[in-house]
Amino acid sequence: MSENKIINLALVGCGTVGGGVINILTKNHALIKKRLGLELTLKYVVDVNGLMSWMRNYFPA
Repeated sequence: MSENKIINLALVGCGTVGGGVINILTKNHALIKKRLGLELTLKYVVDVNGLMSWMRNYFPA
């Protein structure tokens, strides 16, 4: 019986480097799955600028 192995990833930062990581994971999904024998899934993205924007909306000064 073949079992699909999945690893959930969290990415901290969505700037130049984080965006590049997302790009690589998206474009090379099939190749990564073939070489590793498991699937990488981007589950969370955390970005301080997004958090600060959210905080300004919900907790105005």
